[in-house]
Order: sequence, then C-alpha cells, then structure tokens
Amino acid sequence: MKNDYYKYLPGRKPSLLSLNDYVLHDSIAGGQVYGYANKKGKEIYSTEVLIKKTEESFEEYDHKSFPDVIMYLRQKVSGSPEELRRVKEILDQTAAGLAAVFCSLYTGAEKSRQANHLTEHDWEFWKTCSRIFLVGKLAKGKLGQFLEEGIKEHLQLLGMNHFSVQCFDNPKVNTISLLGCAQMGLADKEIVYVFDFGNTAVKCGRAHLTPNGYEIKEQPAMIHQDYRQMSDTIETAKEIHNQIVLAVLKTIQWHQEDCSAYEVSLCMANNLIDNEIADRGSYRSLRLLAPCYGEYLQQYLEQETGKKFEVHIMNDAQAVANLFREWSPKAAVVTLGTHMGIAYP
Repeated sequence: MKNDYYKYLPGRKPSLLSLNDYVLHDSIAGGQVYGYANKKGKEIYSTEVLIKKTEESFEEYDHKSFPDVIMYLRQKVSGSPEELRRVKEILDQTAAGLAAVFCSLYTGAEKSRQANHLTEHDWEFWKTCSRIFLVGKLAKGKLGQFLEEGIKEHLQLLGMNHFSVQCFDNPKVNTISLLGCAQMGLADKEIVYVFDFGNTAVKCGRAHLTPNGYEIKEQPAMIHQDYRQMSDTIETAKEIHNQIVLAVLKTIQWHQEDCSAYEVSLCMANNLIDNEIADRGSYRSLRLLAPCYGEYLQQYLEQETGKKFEVHIMNDAQAVANLFREWSPKAAVVTLGTHMGIAYP
C-alpha cells in the first residue's frame, strides 16, 4: 500500500491512531485504575476482554452456551440488585479505561508521544476535539447509559471537562453502520443493498429511501471464521472474496428484486485509504486481488450476473462517522464491536 497511515482526520490530514494499539502511559492517573497502566486499548475493551470480565463476575456464565456476552449482560441488568451491581462494575472498569485513553490523547504528554508514534496531526486534532460518540451494541440501552455515565464520572476525576461524551443509539436501526453505508455517496438512490463485513459476522440489509430518510430491512447476521487468523495469501483473498460475493447475491435474491442495475454499499473491519485496502486487519488479503478491490468486486458481480452494479466500499467506523457530519471537524466516533474502531466525520 502506498500510504503508511491508517485513515484521514478532518481536512484529509493523515492519522496513525489505532485505539486498539494505543498505549496508556503510567503518568495518566486513570491508567492506574483497574491496572490499565501501560496497557493497550485492546486490553481495555474488546469482546474477548468483556467475556473474561463477565466470566470473573458471573461464575455461571459460559461463553460457549451463551456466545452473545452483551445480550447476557443486558439480561442481568433486569436481574437481582447484586447482578445489576456486577454489571455496573464491569462497565465502570471499561469506562475508566476509555476515559483515561481520551484524557491521554487530549493531554498529549511527552510519555504518550514516546509510547505512541502518532502524527502531529493526531495530537493537534485531540487538543481541539470536543465531542466523542460511542456506537455499538454495548452503547445501546441501559448498558450504554451506564457506560456513558461512567466515562463522564472518570473524566471528571481526571479533571477533564473538554469532551462531550455520548453513547449513541438509533432505535430504528439494529446495525447503524448499514445506515451509514446507505447514505455514503449514493446521491439518495431509492434502493441500496448494504453490508457490514465485520471481524466475526456479516450484517446484510436493504435500504429503502422514504420521505423520512432510509429505512433498513436487515437480515439475520451470518457468522464467519476469523479471517485475521488466516495466512495473508492470494488463496485467502479468493476465499474472502467468494464469501463477499455470496453474501451480496444471496441478499439480492432474498429480496426477489430482478433489476437491470443494483446499488451496493459495503463497509468492512479494515482500514482503507483512497479506496485501497490496508495491509493490516481481517480483510487485508483482498488487496492482493487488485489495487482497488471495490472496482474488482463491481466487475466480478457484473460478469457473474450480466447486470449493472455500482459498488461503494469503506471502513466500518467511517460508515458510522459520516452520520455525524454536523459535528465535524471537532468530533470523533468510536465503534465498540469485536474490537474498537475510530473515525472522524
């Protein structure tokens, strides 16, 4: 890949920030909370971390029999007072770590700069950032309320009043990234087939434009193997590509629409710069198929079906971030999925 940065900040300035790899240096007071000093972001939040914390707090919890850990925690919110206390404690631990990360980014202390080789544009952005939106299953409902309250409390303890933090939930959409896909550069097309190719599952849907905006008819998520663990080869690229094609064609077939042309907008858990897939992340191997995978996929679908396709492709966090354009250029959007993602409206 021609660029060695991860994504763009507002004004198309390059960013090297990965929240998963960001190191909390020990001079940030909040880094000491729950043993997060010198830990990386992925040790503060990921579904794997959340599962571990839930297993420690609820002895009866078995991930194999109840794989959706967030759904499990959501059920426990309505349980006994003791169960509710344990859920709040788990979320408070996560909130403390996230608050410390945001504080560290804003402060931009020398130790942080030494531990995290970001661009000067990254540090400049966080010095002026005023809003942080958190999006994902953990940011919904009561869990999101507890997480938001916890982050605000820990930011106060750190003497930080620079950020407005909000856990965002759109009750009309199950997977908000699909709404972001529908609205991404398609000039308000009436029907758009939308997809979110995540680290562990594919979310598929059909977006229909109404007077009140897009309405998403979403299908059940399809679980897939962890592509990140597969070797970075052309064979892996072909296997992932075949799964993407299958998801697109099955979704169109499921809606029984026989058209001469289709609009397809998809996002994935991988960084893209100028439509080129980065050589890191679960879908990195797709770059081996063509310099611009979106064009490759479009041509393949057209050859496969004899129909016309318009394909748009973007990073999953960016798809969500563009729903918050009104807050640009001083906002960041953090997605809480299998791992953390970040993008800027």
